[in-house]
Amino acid sequence: MSRGEPLTDEDRWPWLGEIGSRLAEAESTLIVGCPSLKRSYRDRIRARKGALVVFVHLSGTKDLIATRMAARTGHFMPTDLIESQFATLEPPGVEEDAITVDVAKPLEAIVDQIVVFFDAR
Repeated sequence: MSRGEPLTDEDRWPWLGEIGSRLAEAESTLIVGCPSLKRSYRDRIRARKGALVVFVHLSGTKDLIATRMAARTGHFMPTDLIESQFATLEPPGVEEDAITVDVAKPLEAIVDQIVVFFDAR
C-alpha cells in the first residue's frame, strides 16, 4: 500500500486469520481495529475465532474519508488508494453481528452510540 498498490485478498488472508486466532486466544474481550472490508474477511475472522465477533463499521462518505486521510501525516497509505478501498467495501449486512456508525458525527456521539449498542447486548 505504501507503494500505492492496493492489497489483494491473498495479501489479506494471513493477517485476517491472525486476528481471528488472537481473538480466540484472548482471555478477555478485545477491541481490534482492522479493515474488514468484505464479508468474506469478517467471516474468516469469525471462523478463526470460533465464536461471536461483533464488528463496528465506521462509515463515512468518500469525500469525508479522503479529507481526513489527506490531513494525516506519516501514514503508509496514500489517499489515492481510497477508490480501491471503497470499491472493495461490502458493508455488514443486517444478518451480521455488527453496528454501523456514521463517522461524520462528533466523536462523543460516535462513542456513545457504540457504548449504547454494547450495553444493550
